Amino acid sequence: MAKNKAIVTLVYGKKYQDYFKKFCEKNWKEYANKHGYDIVLFDQLLDKTERALNRSPSWQKCLALSHEDLDKYKQQK
Repeated sequence: MAKNKAIVTLVYGKKYQDYFKKFCEKNWKEYANKHGYDIVLFDQLLDKTERALNRSPSWQKCLALSHEDLDKYKQQK
């Protein structure tokens, strides 16, 4: 059965990818499996314009809901 919900985050850069893998990945997978969610990790910046590169990478998460990789998921309101 296809899942229609996902937990989404940005893990940009080796430091944060390693941190996620060490401290989060196991628990996130267990939680997602228990509740029927997929996990979508963006490991590259979604916007690479000069303006975006001058902001904190956390701003990139604002773009995630409009990313084509998430088209199949239902958005919660």
